[in-house]
Amino acid sequence: DSDGDLDLLVANLNNNALYINQGDGSFIRASGAMAGQIGSIITDGGNSYGMAWADYDLNGTLDVAIANSGENNFLYKNNG
Repeated sequence: DSDGDLDLLVANLNNNALYINQGDGSFIRASGAMAGQIGSIITDGGNSYGMAWADYDLNGTLDVAIANSGENNFLYKNNG
């Protein structure tokens, strides 16, 4: 969410989970209602076994690649 606080993305065999850091030591779990802000990162695929954060497109923002078993892998580009 580009606020400087580290958020948490958890790979899961079902839908992935994204937790947004509130900056006060607490997190809220992102939901489908936040799709306008986070896209489909928590509902795409499934059977996720791992992910890696990097600036894949070299634009200065972190992107994330998600590895899935038996399904397509995904690369989510940060539009910053």
